Amino acid sequence: MLLLAQALFLCAICAEDAEEFCHWIGGRDAGGLEVTLSENRAVTRSSLRIERRGASVEQDLTQEIVKGKNGEITASWTFGPASVLQRGRASWSPKKAGELRVSMPGRADSVVPIAPDVMLWPADITEKMRRAARDVAGVHIASFSFQVSAVSILDLMPEGADPLGDFTDSIRYRGTLKEGASVSQITSWISPSAGQVKQISSGGGLVVVTQRVELGPPESFGPALFEWTIRKLPTTQFMAWRDEFLVSGLPDLVETPQQKKVGSGEYLLSRAAAPSLEEARQLPYRNIGESGAADARYLADSPLLGLNDPSIDGLLARLGAGKGATRWELACLVNTFVFNHIRDKGLEVGFASAFDVAKNPSGDCTEHAVLMVALLRRLGVPARAALGWAGLEVGGEASLGLHSWVEAKIGNRWIPFDPTFDQCPAGAFRVASSNSDLASIAELVWDACPPLDTALGVRAAPIEVRGDLLAIDDVRISVPSGKWRLSQSGAIFWEHPKLGSILVSGNIRTLPAADAKYVHVADAPPARYTKSLRQLAIDCGKNRWLYIEGLDEGGALEALREMKIETSGGED
Repeated sequence: MLLLAQALFLCAICAEDAEEFCHWIGGRDAGGLEVTLSENRAVTRSSLRIERRGASVEQDLTQEIVKGKNGEITASWTFGPASVLQRGRASWSPKKAGELRVSMPGRADSVVPIAPDVMLWPADITEKMRRAARDVAGVHIASFSFQVSAVSILDLMPEGADPLGDFTDSIRYRGTLKEGASVSQITSWISPSAGQVKQISSGGGLVVVTQRVELGPPESFGPALFEWTIRKLPTTQFMAWRDEFLVSGLPDLVETPQQKKVGSGEYLLSRAAAPSLEEARQLPYRNIGESGAADARYLADSPLLGLNDPSIDGLLARLGAGKGATRWELACLVNTFVFNHIRDKGLEVGFASAFDVAKNPSGDCTEHAVLMVALLRRLGVPARAALGWAGLEVGGEASLGLHSWVEAKIGNRWIPFDPTFDQCPAGAFRVASSNSDLASIAELVWDACPPLDTALGVRAAPIEVRGDLLAIDDVRISVPSGKWRLSQSGAIFWEHPKLGSILVSGNIRTLPAADAKYVHVADAPPARYTKSLRQLAIDCGKNRWLYIEGLDEGGALEALREMKIETSGGED
């Protein structure tokens, strides 16, 4: 998302000579932008820096555009965090005015169709903006954002004179900036003498201010990035285990089998049903030529994937998928493989391509999703990225966080999978905003944003706590020694006559700590004990893990021997 934001700044901000701009998000200085324009050369240097949940996310971009004596244009660029810099080149000639050739390392050249009105030379954009401001006329500019390989459409209408600092001749404009599937609301100040002075872009509730450094900090801000990406939810115990939620306070959403509207702002969110026998037997495509047009776009390569990169070949060799594996089997296998491959699960990577993640296994949900899509497409399974929000429970607190996951086509259904959390299929609490074939980063859009000022209501089937029985949906956990207790805060305790009051919670599998070890007790489910955490984790099946806190190793073994776990289909 941060990379897309940088691209949106660049396509609407042009300057002559050397001009400097600052980025502001949520009242914080988020980096800067410098544009230098001469007669035949335009250089842009941009940095975007954001602090989020203790992690620093940085994206840098350097772009150079050169105009030849016969009007030909070449562009080169690097962008991304330093660890996974992406590079590209593009060329255009008046002799073939309808196409732009794009080259990126490790991939075949691509030819992008260019309409006659698309402007490639920054000086032309600058002049058109100044002329519009001079005449107090509307602005319509089609330009090409090289780093995201997408055409941008800027449409602005003047609102009148609005002087800013020393830029006394500024005209304020309002309109939209469309890039791929992304549409941002734009307020812009353009000076007939100085060009672009200030821009406020708003998309999905995130407000980004970019303005000349001479203006100082802006007076008003939108939400900070952390506030925009996280919403607090009512506490719901065992959230990751649940198969269904009724959520209120949501914006209008596209309905899917897992997201059904039941009232104004109210949706029933559910986990996808397991595949039917026919679906479970469906084989992948052997080659893209077997697919029709509907599936071909979800098997195709793109600059974000790099399907033929040697690093993807290496991961497929490690994956070891059987020759007769079905689509469902491959999706589940790849889902868990990606979860295990990306061991550094952090927010420091803004957005990386699949082949970058293959080489540098770090990142958050977008890196998990893009890598899983790439591997599935290489295996002949149509796959796409889903964008939206997910309900999370961390440290006993529930929240709704900006998220991306994967949808694989099995039968006639797009079934959600979540490699970030190793969920196959994905958990029920997914608020889907849009989906993307990952043709370019401009197709990644979180456009349905839960409002910041409205509390979300969440309802799920009640947990049954009765004596020695704890029942969550189809899982029944009994403890012959002691009894279960539900506290006023909603926490669940096992009151054991010998071990005392033991805190119990349910979540998904986490990557094991260095000192974690698996423990085996006859007739008990798989489990692991982590001494540093004094924690016993029990596998209850279907990536539902029971976490028991505050036990030494002897107590953990005793608890594991005594606990009996069953599902509605029998012992799991």
